Amino acid sequence: KKNIKKLNIGIKRMSDSIITQIPIESQSEIENPAVHFRLIELLKSKEIVFSEKHHEAVKTSLEASIVRRSLLQQGAKAMLLRTKGIFILVVMSAARKLDLKKLRNTLKTKSLSLATVDQVKAVTGGVIPGAVPPFGSLFSIQTYMDISLRSVQEIEFNAGLRTSSVHMYQNDYEKIEQPIIVDVSQVNLNNQI
Repeated sequence: KKNIKKLNIGIKRMSDSIITQIPIESQSEIENPAVHFRLIELLKSKEIVFSEKHHEAVKTSLEASIVRRSLLQQGAKAMLLRTKGIFILVVMSAARKLDLKKLRNTLKTKSLSLATVDQVKAVTGGVIPGAVPPFGSLFSIQTYMDISLRSVQEIEFNAGLRTSSVHMYQNDYEKIEQPIIVDVSQVNLNNQI
């Protein structure tokens, strides 16, 4: 019993040492898998066809497309925004960029901004930017889907983690999430994805 206790203390010290050696900026990037598990359970409960891929961590839609070996247009890019004191999720093809003017006009508001990193984490229960799945319903917020996502039959998106993606049919996504369909994106000419 003494040896087991010593081993446990040694492992605890070793893990504490590893955590303290991680730079502060990296510690804030530690991912919380809770949303990932909730998303996978949601998809399973709806009995739809989907697959999950595990891969190296990605931060941008372009990186994700390369790692997934998929078309950039298939990426469902989810962006958290704040308007009139509430948060909304806007989802569009990763090959396009958000047109804030169009979105302001659609929402009939002048008050609109991208959520900060801290706001993203607070609203999503710890999901870090770049990993937010296109399901605002997981966070009790309204989802708006840009019509650009209807140009593909299959979509892929980060599943609450930067190291996990889901591949599914676009029409199944719409059936499950029931987003408000909008036209709020524009062609991305300068490839800033």
